[in-house]
Amino acid sequence: DQTLKSARDVELFLHVPALAFIPSLKSLDRLWSARISRRSRGVTVHLGAGATAMNGSLATGLPEDKWETHKNAILAEAFRGLRTSVILSKGNRPANSILVTSAQSAEGKTTIAMNLAISLAQLDRRVLLIDADMRRPTIQKHFPQTDSSLSSCLDGKGTWQEMTYPSATKGLYVLLCGPVPSNPSELLSSDRMRTLVREATAEFNFVILDSPPMLDVADGRILASMADATVLVVKGAATHRQLVQYAKSQV
Repeated sequence: DQTLKSARDVELFLHVPALAFIPSLKSLDRLWSARISRRSRGVTVHLGAGATAMNGSLATGLPEDKWETHKNAILAEAFRGLRTSVILSKGNRPANSILVTSAQSAEGKTTIAMNLAISLAQLDRRVLLIDADMRRPTIQKHFPQTDSSLSSCLDGKGTWQEMTYPSATKGLYVLLCGPVPSNPSELLSSDRMRTLVREATAEFNFVILDSPPMLDVADGRILASMADATVLVVKGAATHRQLVQYAKSQV
C-alpha cells in the first residue's frame, strides 16, 4: 500500500509541511455508527472530559439529534486549523492568492477551497473565491447562478469586477466559472487572467482559486505560476504517493 495516510507521511515523502487534517463526513458518520454499535453491546465510550455516555444518549454522550451539530463543529475546527496554517505558512507576509488543487479528481479540493474561503471571511477579511476549474466546474453548484462568469470575463465580455458578486457569507465574494469554454488552457494562460489575479489580490485580502487536478491537464500548472502559494489536497489512503510527488513537482 503506497498511499499517504497521515501528516507524517506527507512530511516524510513530500518534504513539505502538512497544513491540516480534514476528516471526511463519511469517516465521522462511520465513527458515530461504530460507537452506537458498541453502546448497544453495553460498552460505554468516553471521548474525554464532559463527553461520557449518559442516560438517554448514545455512545458519544450526545443525544442523537445533536450529533449533526457536533459533527459540523468538528469540521469547522479542522478548517480553522487549516486557515491558521495558511496564514502563518509564509511568515510575516501571508499568501494573498492561493491555488487549491490535487493530483487527481475526487480528492476534495473544491470542498477545501470553499470552506477555506468561508473560514478566512469569518476573520472579517475580504475574500474572493474563483472557480478556475474550467473543465468540470463544481463551485457554482453551491451558489446562485448568474450570467456573470470567469469565462465571460476572459472572453472580453466584461471586467472581472462586473462578474463578481457577494455571497451570503459576509466578506466572501464569488467569481463562478460559467459555461465551460472550448479553450480553457488558452484562456487561463492569457494576459487577462494574470491581470485578474494581480488586480484581485490588490483589492481583496485573500484570493482562493479552485483548479483542475494537476495530473489531468496543464491548467493547474498555469494557475500555480500566478498564485503566491499552492495548497495540494491529498485524499488519505486513496492516492498513490508517487502521483502526489509528481503533482508537487509540477507545482
